Amino acid sequence: MNIGILGSPKAIESQWLEEEGKKRGHKVIRLSSSEFSFQVNNNKFKVISQYNLDNIDIFLVRGIWRSYFVDNIYFNKSTESLLILRYINDVLKKPIVDERLVKKPILMSKMATSLDLAKLNLPTPKTFQFINKKQVFENIYQIPYPLIIKNPAGRKGKNIYKIDNKDDLIKFLEKMPNLFPFLFQEFLKSDGDIRVLVVGYKAIGAMKRFLVPGDFRANISQGAKAEKYNLTDEVIELAEKSARITETEFAGVDLIESNKKFYVIEVNRSPQFRGFRKYTKVDPSPFIIDYLENKAKK
Repeated sequence: MNIGILGSPKAIESQWLEEEGKKRGHKVIRLSSSEFSFQVNNNKFKVISQYNLDNIDIFLVRGIWRSYFVDNIYFNKSTESLLILRYINDVLKKPIVDERLVKKPILMSKMATSLDLAKLNLPTPKTFQFINKKQVFENIYQIPYPLIIKNPAGRKGKNIYKIDNKDDLIKFLEKMPNLFPFLFQEFLKSDGDIRVLVVGYKAIGAMKRFLVPGDFRANISQGAKAEKYNLTDEVIELAEKSARITETEFAGVDLIESNKKFYVIEVNRSPQFRGFRKYTKVDPSPFIIDYLENKAKK
């Protein structure tokens, strides 16, 4: 079988997946979105690539370009990524993981995840998203304190702020531009979070990430320590339901236990797993290749 890994070709996770695929006799090609161009000729749409995409049996989407600037001109790169996926799905008729990327618009937003989780009434923190500062001030007494302010498309614990009270929020807003599409999320007191990896809607393991000393974040990329977490039935059910309702075939589901209750914080699509592999001693690569093999057969 020929497997195409689309996005993040230099990431160690992509290398591990390639190694696992080759062990089983598969050919694995790591592809970057930046390598593709497009053309329409005689009413036929084509993706220009050095690779023959038609020879690839299934595609695993690891990363999607979001945006970039050229001479201060903004380009929405996710549109081009969607074009590639639509071409693979609509023209080549090849299976894709995650399949939802071609069934639904690409929404790089944590609020979109909240919309899906609400369908099953899964426990999540109180969350607001405002478009500008005027809306924030109009709702300033409705916002729970302390709170976390985060970029709705953020990653690796970046661009996240903790605000303790209304006065601190006002000072924070004074430094920000009027256009302000950030998330305002209830701060849940805990000693860290739980990252559950879910492949094909089945939980394969979990790690507990502890808060960075002197910080409120528990991201390994920010220096947090972690250890293996023994899955319970409750955590498995929450993680698997979260992955399924968001249609995330390979998910990193983040949970927090606060006041003896679990909350779903995020569902991360195609997460990094170097930290997970280190602390749990579970390699997700065989599970992912298993899932690709079974999906390609179907």
